[in-house]
Amino acid sequence: GQLYAYIAFDKTGSSSMRALLDAHQGGPPCAGAGARGAKMCAAEPDGHVVNVQTSSEGVDFCSKVRRPCAYFTVLRHPLDRALSAYNYFCLACSERGRQCVGGRELQGRTRCPNMTLPAYAALFGNYYTRVLGNVGIRTALDRRVS
Repeated sequence: GQLYAYIAFDKTGSSSMRALLDAHQGGPPCAGAGARGAKMCAAEPDGHVVNVQTSSEGVDFCSKVRRPCAYFTVLRHPLDRALSAYNYFCLACSERGRQCVGGRELQGRTRCPNMTLPAYAALFGNYYTRVLGNVGIRTALDRRVS
């Protein structure tokens, strides 16, 4: 049967979506990151949702499981998401300061929390395009190779 791969983006309601999936499935979605995660999550019951991690290389969970699989996500206007991410990750240094380096310069650039919004947007670009741009290409290439 079918699996569903949820592509979670920061600052788009992903925490709320995971809580909803947790309640619906009776536990948190399987974490399908990497080859090990894909192998483990491939055994999830029909109709279950797997939480797929995003990266700059795109998403390739469905190409790694040998059963019907479809992606879904929740998007937010890119500018609204960028502003929210800037305020949360850069200015507030939230989530243990994962984007903050004390305002030091790295590779000649000022970093969070001392970056301006335009500098932050230029550094991270369009996150959706980087991640989702590879999904269709990667899936088509995997099908041609197998």
